[in-house]
Amino acid sequence: MHAVSKLTIRNYRSCRATEVQLHDFTPIVGYNNAGKSNILNTIEWLLSATVLTQADFNDLGEAVIVAGQIEGVDTALLAAMPPNQASAITPFVVDQRLRIRRKMAVPGTAATAKIEVRDPAVTDEDDAAAWRSIPTGLDGAIKALFPSPIRIHAMENAADDVGKSSKTNTIGRLIAAITEPVRQAHEGEFLDALELIRKRLSADGAERAVELQTLDAETTAQLAELFPGLSLKIDIAAPELPDLFKSGTVQVIEGDGDGSKRNFDSLGHGAQRCIQMALIRHLASKNIVEGSPKRTLLLIDEPELYLHPQGIEQVRLALRTLSNGGYQIVFSTHSPALITRDSAPNAVIVRKNGSPVSTEARNPLVSAARLALPNAPHQVRIIFELGRAAEVFFSDRVLIGEGKTESRLLPPTYESLRGKSMRADRGGLVSVDGCGNIVAAMKVLREMKIEVKAVVDLDFAFKFAPGQGLLDAATDPDLAAARPILARLAPVAGFLLETDGLPKKGGTLTPAEAWSVFAADPDGAAIAANLHTKLLGHDIWLWPMGTIEDALGSSGKGEQAIQRLELDLPTKTPADIRSDLPAITALIDWFSPLPTCPTTPP
Repeated sequence: MHAVSKLTIRNYRSCRATEVQLHDFTPIVGYNNAGKSNILNTIEWLLSATVLTQADFNDLGEAVIVAGQIEGVDTALLAAMPPNQASAITPFVVDQRLRIRRKMAVPGTAATAKIEVRDPAVTDEDDAAAWRSIPTGLDGAIKALFPSPIRIHAMENAADDVGKSSKTNTIGRLIAAITEPVRQAHEGEFLDALELIRKRLSADGAERAVELQTLDAETTAQLAELFPGLSLKIDIAAPELPDLFKSGTVQVIEGDGDGSKRNFDSLGHGAQRCIQMALIRHLASKNIVEGSPKRTLLLIDEPELYLHPQGIEQVRLALRTLSNGGYQIVFSTHSPALITRDSAPNAVIVRKNGSPVSTEARNPLVSAARLALPNAPHQVRIIFELGRAAEVFFSDRVLIGEGKTESRLLPPTYESLRGKSMRADRGGLVSVDGCGNIVAAMKVLREMKIEVKAVVDLDFAFKFAPGQGLLDAATDPDLAAARPILARLAPVAGFLLETDGLPKKGGTLTPAEAWSVFAADPDGAAIAANLHTKLLGHDIWLWPMGTIEDALGSSGKGEQAIQRLELDLPTKTPADIRSDLPAITALIDWFSPLPTCPTTPP
């Protein structure tokens, strides 16, 4: 189905030069004041112009310009549109894509916002003729594809939306959408009733009420004394049926139905939000759109507000259902519960960067993977693995680990050492399946402009680093010198070696334990220290003592060992951590350096 797939924003509030990729279901993630709501505002403005004030212009000397690319404008969609509107845009559709933009040079009314279409015949993007107006009107054609978006604001900005209803606000739009089946089922009788009202109340009604006729005569007589030759008729217009439904509202009744009715604005924010989300859930349960050329943008600020965890999940499912039909969903969020594996690839991370500061929308995971990894199957694998870790999208820096020991023990160690959690420090920890995926995951996160580092066991330097281009197996002296040491230690310690001279399964010791023996040997320790230093240059921390279990002083790698450490770590003071776990402390300080105090000149 057609959708707005790309948004380019210039000079709107914090969005000085912002580009956003949109999909059927697009979460927008960012810290407070990053510009998430500004992006939602511009989507709404592009499709349905409103007033822009001075506060909406980042620079009053420049125009606000919002451009959008509409995907999926195929022949079937054009055929379903009114012929005059379809013919207006057909010459500008290329590869089922239509590019439009709205522009306002100075603050003003909605009428001063100029709508233009990209002319594909002009190849130079900087040519003034690249964008042009359509004399027959582009707004009508756009509204045939996208009705006015439904916008649900964060509750502190939603007083008008929940305090009263109109055909343009959230409640009115939602009521109109969910009551559409009622309108269709009873349209005939409703129109008959409205026609009767028109006959009785309108100035030219065939059955005009006697009282109105009398009122007409009396007011005309009064006017004749002041201005002869004119007559008056009081005209009371009956509403149009669509407007009648858009003006609907919801009565809130407490208790079992016998309680008094209450207005929205008398309820707490939690109740208000739940009512909005309940309407959306009902809309999703009835979301059947067949043969319609229209698709509605549903734009929501933080749908998780005031909802309990189960409620958040129910709303997420409702929004996902709507996105599979007649609605394109774009929402801002602070909740990892709304970023699941199926939606994570398209999540947009928003930050403020640059000088002067501007809102930046970073590459989504799926786009970053395509840029970072040329191999398609590898892309899919990394997208799957990183998509499971929602905290990636809420972190400024991420540490990638190999397995469950890192993911379960490093966070409590970090908190005991720093006095606050890794998440509170805007850090995230992600475990990937297998060391072979660590470098690929790092490349993808860097394309997303997320600071990333990794932590690996000693065997990584021998088994994966050469194949990933981090170390040269043919020329690295430490890789070569390690094999004679392993050969010397193997028969004494009781581990077996592969034909390539590296530890393998089947001996008295596991391969992980064999590397710990290697690291404990003076010659092996020197090599491990050298490899640790070399990989630091690639933002990879290699445990020179073998594994994280060795760094933690654990006597095993099993579940019981992990549980013992999980119970013990919260009892340690920062001084205990630095004294008892120096290697873990060094890792944390490397991943998240403490701020340095400025020196005072003598």
